Amino acid sequence: MAEYRHEKYYWIKLPRTFFDNYRLKVLEGLPNGCQYEIIYLKMMLQSANHEGELRLSEAIPYNVQMLSSITGMNEDTVRSALDALKELGLIEIWDDGTFYLESVKGLVGATTEGAEKKAQQRKRQDELPPGENDECIKGDICPPDVHPEVDKGVDTEVDKRGKSVHQSIRDKSTREEELKRQELKNKELSKVRIVAQTTRDVVDYLNERVGTSYKPTADKTKRCVEARLGEGFTLDDFKRVIDRKADEWLADPEMARFLRPETLFGPKFEGYLNAPEPRKQGGGAHDASEYTAYD
Repeated sequence: MAEYRHEKYYWIKLPRTFFDNYRLKVLEGLPNGCQYEIIYLKMMLQSANHEGELRLSEAIPYNVQMLSSITGMNEDTVRSALDALKELGLIEIWDDGTFYLESVKGLVGATTEGAEKKAQQRKRQDELPPGENDECIKGDICPPDVHPEVDKGVDTEVDKRGKSVHQSIRDKSTREEELKRQELKNKELSKVRIVAQTTRDVVDYLNERVGTSYKPTADKTKRCVEARLGEGFTLDDFKRVIDRKADEWLADPEMARFLRPETLFGPKFEGYLNAPEPRKQGGGAHDASEYTAYD
């Protein structure tokens, strides 16, 4: 009986449409995006044996230096890739520094050398005609597959035409499905680009209006802006809220600190937008405690 090693092998099964994901399309479009994609794929493979957690062992998570070593990329490129992957929601970075790839859990398979060879042997046996399996089991050497030639005639031509029609139907269905997937992908990609551009425009306007330096890539800011866009508000609405609150709060040191994205673009956004115009006299009468919930 053959003896096999019991070492476990892991693999990742990617669907044919894996690279059609709009997040990966956005990643590819970034400067050095192709390198980031290679880093992402290598991270997926390295995390397969820990269900998406990128670890050297149970106690030791990978760090930037380790990723640089296994990917062959310099550390600056790895750091930029990690920032982009986190921003696109492709990875999480836990408090202990662990890189977590949730998508890997549903793509991982595992086997051993012995199980793999036995599966291959069973497959070869199942493909043989009845009565020949015993011979293959003994020597694992199967006789050649011999079939009598098919007479060429009318039946064969009819069969060919039938297959051709069925193939044409399948090809048409495949093309239609591919067009639908492409249309959906384009819509999703367009949405991501619109949200990203609007967030940049909104934050740039806020920084210019009140003299701040907020970043449009901050997670809280992106979530707030995307949520308001999803409710149907527009870039002009954001600018109107910024202008109103800047006029109302900027001269008040206690209130000026609330001129920030998470307060202005949070759940009270619609209230700010539709509030009456502030009075010019009586400055300093605001109650700052109303806004501390967003600190």
